[in-house]
Amino acid sequence: MNVMKMAVGGIIGGLVGAAIWAAIGYFTGYEVGWIAWGVGALAGVGVRLVGTQRLANDTVAGAIAAIAAVASVLIGKYAVVLLFFVSPAESFSDYADEETMTAYLADEIAYDLESQGRAVDWPPGMD
Repeated sequence: MNVMKMAVGGIIGGLVGAAIWAAIGYFTGYEVGWIAWGVGALAGVGVRLVGTQRLANDTVAGAIAAIAAVASVLIGKYAVVLLFFVSPAESFSDYADEETMTAYLADEIAYDLESQGRAVDWPPGMD
């Protein structure tokens, strides 16, 4: 039984599951928690596929699969959160320049002043 091969198999299987979890979270907009079970199962399958076929020492294989599963779930969770919070900010900065942001903020300030019943002192020719 090659422990290093089983660890690599578990990591590869778990990373495949983590990538699937992150993709589902990104494209649907929802974090589906039960997919973590699938991530763990893929880590276990990865360990089993490259591990020995003999069932003499399943404790070592099980421990490797558990560690790979936990690490992969944490990586998947991190990826989902990262995609939720980083992507909107990056995509917004693609089309928002300084002039657009200044105009947006000016409109918001004018709207707030008008909703409070206060006069807005516009430059000549502007409304």
